[in-house]
Amino acid sequence: GVVFIAPWCGHCKQLLPEWHEAARLLEGEAYLGVVDATVENGLASRYQVKGYPTIKIFPGGKDKKPSDAIDYEGGRTKEDIVRAILKEIDTSGVPKEIPEFTGRESMKQCEGANKICLLAALPPIHDSSAEKRNQYRDILTKISKKYRG
Repeated sequence: GVVFIAPWCGHCKQLLPEWHEAARLLEGEAYLGVVDATVENGLASRYQVKGYPTIKIFPGGKDKKPSDAIDYEGGRTKEDIVRAILKEIDTSGVPKEIPEFTGRESMKQCEGANKICLLAALPPIHDSSAEKRNQYRDILTKISKKYRG
């Protein structure tokens, strides 16, 4: 997502702390950018920015172009922004692969702010099948999407 702002805009000044916090919360999932539309006039014109702040969400996925940007009209809190971005990722983006923990070193993926790791012990492939294991992973993916953000 990108927010187009003007430095003198009061609503922009209120939004920016929420926007930056949402960006921090989405680290590794999505990127949030800020464009000073008073400096980047051409970019603001290209995306038909008529007021400030204007938020555009850029859908992910194959064959998406900048012209596919969506106007965001939702709430302006960090929670609202994160929820909207995660929803768009689930709808059009490339889902994040569920990591497989194989030892102490791989646990470092859980380190950092705002990360919750759920550890699930799945049966080894030789006890069931690759198909069954993938079904378990699909269930975990659905659960994680339902409760995140």
